[in-house]
Amino acid sequence: MLNPIKRYWPLYGGWKAFWASPYILPATVFATACYPLWARNDTSPWADLSLEILPSLMGFSIAAMTVLLAFSDTKSLKAVTQGGKEKSFFVTTFANMMHFLVAQLIALFLAILGKAFSYFALSYVGMIALCYAVLVSLAAAGQLLNTARIINKAANLPDPPPTPPGEASDIQSPSDTVRRIRR
Repeated sequence: MLNPIKRYWPLYGGWKAFWASPYILPATVFATACYPLWARNDTSPWADLSLEILPSLMGFSIAAMTVLLAFSDTKSLKAVTQGGKEKSFFVTTFANMMHFLVAQLIALFLAILGKAFSYFALSYVGMIALCYAVLVSLAAAGQLLNTARIINKAANLPDPPPTPPGEASDIQSPSDTVRRIRR
């Protein structure tokens, strides 16, 4: 379980990219402005809001990742994988989508804790996490738009010539790819 997270975090850019994110400050400002939602000791409206919003966002995240894979033909994959580069557009897109999902999971877990325990600091951090997860959806949508633009351009490229029988193709079978990834 931790292995994919350990791989995604450096691809995303780590703490440096997280703190440099253009979404952290607006999320904090918006959460602070929503003081009445998280500062109550008797109820947890911010947690209820999180529990209403986040499951739908998580569904969008997983569906978006699936669609990215589903529409990937040979030409599209060649364009976005950049010859198998370690930090290709394809890999960084999935790392960004995973970050979107991780942000939502953290916000969801904080909301569940917020329903169980009414602490001022937990409520504030939970509200920031909710705002951040919602704002990062804009970045994810932008990444999908960029991917669509690349795939659209790749559709205009000529088809690669067929590989003669007996010659190696530069496209690997799924099982070869999985074996390489697991190493």
